[in-house]
Amino acid sequence: MMTNQPRPARSRFAALPLVGISAVLLIGLVAIAIVRPGEQPVVAVGAEPSPSPIASAAAAPAASSSAQASMQPLAVPSTLPSPRPSANPTAAAQPAASPAAPMTPTCRARDLSARILAWDGAAGSRIAAVEVQNKAAVACTVGEPTAIHLIAADGTVLIDSSKVSGLPTATPGGSAVTVPAGGSIETDVRVANYCGDVPNGPIGVSLSLPESGGTVVAMPGSGVSSADAIPPCNGPIGPDIEMNGWRQ
Repeated sequence: MMTNQPRPARSRFAALPLVGISAVLLIGLVAIAIVRPGEQPVVAVGAEPSPSPIASAAAAPAASSSAQASMQPLAVPSTLPSPRPSANPTAAAQPAASPAAPMTPTCRARDLSARILAWDGAAGSRIAAVEVQNKAAVACTVGEPTAIHLIAADGTVLIDSSKVSGLPTATPGGSAVTVPAGGSIETDVRVANYCGDVPNGPIGVSLSLPESGGTVVAMPGSGVSSADAIPPCNGPIGPDIEMNGWRQ
């Protein structure tokens, strides 16, 4: 007959692992309850707070954007602005204009004196060497005559260039020469085929100046004879008179 033997008592130390596991679970539940979503965990006094993961995540893109902005090159405009014009661009660039030289006045008959230096004969014509002098105190210009005449001592016109086929070589508006004060110019006057009455000498030449400058009369100078001043008559072809240009 079997006898019931008493069950050995379970050692109280065998229940200690279960108690430890329960305590760990309880501490974990308390920690979860304390740290709620969106709240910072409680930090012990004297310890450095650790950065929040959310704040760190937000600060990282901002810092990256600032770094990228500082590293980007400055934008250069595609078109440079045009320089502003100065208030007076030509005033500083151009030198002061020198005053224009005064224009030389035109000689008038009262400013001039004339004389015949010589009468020379040629085949069928006569040539007078004429000198014109500026007796004014300033220089002036003498243009080419508009008309020339062979004249007698009393002023009678023997040959008129405006009434014969031969015209003055110099024409109105032609080039002029400048005669200094006290200076002179010369020309030659040729006459031909005079068939009129014998005039009273001496025989001279008159020159009509352009621009209504008057008429200058040249008579033979001292010691100049007019014996060869009248050209011979060569027939009904008409008289002729002409001159060459001025020379100095």
